[in-house]
Amino acid sequence: MTAWAIKVKSHVTHNVYNVRAIVVGEPGSMPFEIGEQMQAVNLAESFLSQGTVSAGKCAVMCRVGETNVFYAVP
Repeated sequence: MTAWAIKVKSHVTHNVYNVRAIVVGEPGSMPFEIGEQMQAVNLAESFLSQGTVSAGKCAVMCRVGETNVFYAVP
């Protein structure tokens, strides 16, 4: 299974967010964004309520079937 470091860019609906892959460099340096923005589902939140993860939060994302998923506690 492949995984990517990501940064949350914005909230879409419920537990779905726009995210972008990041590259983590040397300790103390800022990660930089790469690639296109994509949507991913946060498994730490219920799909029945609005998500509350703030933009800028970093997490690890993987692809399960046709869905990008990550786990980030608000």
